[in-house]
Amino acid sequence: MNTSFVSVLHLDGLSQLYDYRIPLAVLLLLIYGFVMLSDATVVYIICSRRCLHRPMYAVLVNSAIGSSSIYPKLLWDLFQGKRVVLLSRYECLCQALIVGFVGGSSFLLLSAMAFDRYLSICHPLRYAALMSPRAITVLLLMCWLVPLILVT
Repeated sequence: MNTSFVSVLHLDGLSQLYDYRIPLAVLLLLIYGFVMLSDATVVYIICSRRCLHRPMYAVLVNSAIGSSSIYPKLLWDLFQGKRVVLLSRYECLCQALIVGFVGGSSFLLLSAMAFDRYLSICHPLRYAALMSPRAITVLLLMCWLVPLILVT
């Protein structure tokens, strides 16, 4: 028995924007470039300054990962002039995994930031002991591993 499964997702949304694809692609390229440049600048500043190694600044890594999971494929399809975008099952699942991971970890990182601010305001004398580098590392690992495990 010879059977083949077609596992391709058709996205027809770009066909409505076909006449405006080049200006839209240039605008999205500028936005993507700005997002990546600003994230890289902030990550460089955080890495170069030891006092900034706190959970609240780890959200920016998620921003770069989330932007890189959507913009490149969209820009590629816009510059190629395709009216219909074809995504394989593998590409669709990978993008869903990345977007789900980034969304979940962003939520948990925002919770970690709130907890960090709570400790610094309500327990200022014990803050250094409670938020040690080891505690911050464990907190950040949990913020990234829990969504990764749940999504996979």
